[in-house]
Amino acid sequence: MDDDRNIYVIENGGNRLSVFTSSREFAYNIGTGDSSSLTGCFDYPMDIDVSNGKIYVADSNNTRIQVFNSASGAYEYSIGGNWGNGPYSFDWISGLGVDDNTGKLYVSD
Repeated sequence: MDDDRNIYVIENGGNRLSVFTSSREFAYNIGTGDSSSLTGCFDYPMDIDVSNGKIYVADSNNTRIQVFNSASGAYEYSIGGNWGNGPYSFDWISGLGVDDNTGKLYVSD
C-alpha cells in the first residue's frame, strides 16, 4: 500500500502486478501474465516497494529490479539483469526496500 492507500498485488506465478485504488477499484496491471524477459514483463516477481512515486519490482528469475511510475504504471528503468556477484548483478532477488528519506534501494539477493 502506498501513501495514497492504493493497493499493490504481486502475482509470483502469474507474472503480473495489479494495482487497485484506495476505493478498491482496479487501476492497471503491469506485466502480461506470461513469464518473459521483455521490458515491463516479469519472470517470477518476488517483492515490491512503492516509494516517492515509483514502484520497484524484484523480477527474480530475470535477475533485475524494474522501476515503474506509480501513477501510470509506465516503465522507467531497470537495475541488473545479469547473473553473478559483481556490481548490478544478482542471483535470486528475494526482497527489496527503499528508504523514503534517502532514496537508497536495499536488495536481498
